[in-house]
Amino acid sequence: MSACFSDLSQGQSFPDYRFVVSEDNCRDFDDCVSHGPITLTRASGSTEQLDTLDTKHVSLFQMNNFLVMKAAFKFPDNVLHAKEQLRSIAPVNAGDKLRMDFNITAKYVKRDRKYFEFGIDIYNEDTGNKVMEIGRTAVWPC
Repeated sequence: MSACFSDLSQGQSFPDYRFVVSEDNCRDFDDCVSHGPITLTRASGSTEQLDTLDTKHVSLFQMNNFLVMKAAFKFPDNVLHAKEQLRSIAPVNAGDKLRMDFNITAKYVKRDRKYFEFGIDIYNEDTGNKVMEIGRTAVWPC
């Protein structure tokens, strides 16, 4: 059963979601967004041709996913992704163990449309440091 507007409340938290982005995941991501060889220009003016991007570092777009929300509850059909804010706090390397904390920060109706604002904080499990914050607004259909 899908979660409707009345099923969820402001301040509601959900179980943590844990995941790891591997070097293979980074390579797959780079293959999707790269368009051929990359030329790296150093401050000295020298250039170097690279076949792929560095797969040791995780792109913030790989951490910004809907897995934590899908694990918490089933989305109803036709949820509209209205707005998103990303804040990168610390670098993440391939293989780091990550934890997403997820909660509903606001719930309101505006011009007859139902909105939820979600807060997602991502932590490095090994260091305990927060590495990213995500604020996401969605328009709810039911």
